[in-house]
Amino acid sequence: MQSVLIILVYDFDSAIKFGGWAVAALTLLYSIYRNRVSDKRIKRAEAKLHEIESRGKAPYFAPSSEPFQQLFEEGEKGTVHLWSATNGNVLCWLRKRVPKDMPDGNPVILALENHGDPAPRRIKIETELKDCVLRQEPKLKSAHGRIFLKYRYERALQGKPADLKISFESSDGYRSAHTYKTVHGEFVFERVDPP
Repeated sequence: MQSVLIILVYDFDSAIKFGGWAVAALTLLYSIYRNRVSDKRIKRAEAKLHEIESRGKAPYFAPSSEPFQQLFEEGEKGTVHLWSATNGNVLCWLRKRVPKDMPDGNPVILALENHGDPAPRRIKIETELKDCVLRQEPKLKSAHGRIFLKYRYERALQGKPADLKISFESSDGYRSAHTYKTVHGEFVFERVDPP
């Protein structure tokens, strides 16, 4: 009977020791798992925060409400072209739509303001608008560094919406693309993505 009692006590002690080791091992495994999950959450939150900060450094174009007399555009070989606010093809505070009799192929100038980062780099535009480019006035005494969109007019597209996907690199190296919507031949320019 005494030997049976010793075996039961020995088995009971072993079971308790084994149970203690099992609980410790499971606790350790759970802690490792929880740390990995927490690390992933922290990395996702940091990436999201970096994206939000970078988005704040991104350009944000909108139609210009500022009155002006003319826009300057630097041409080939250092020539400078002047676009008067009174020209029928210049969309701005003075004109909301190009004239109905404007010939195909004339440039449309849409005055913009940048409410975001003033110095985006490597700007690329994808759109169905012909010869579409973003321009900034050159550094001249009478220029103010204004920004404008320039594209070729097509009478068949007058009043039709057009999307522009503008890819860029911000001053801190963040690369992104924003989508804008305009209306062909009208003073409309709105960012739709990100909202």
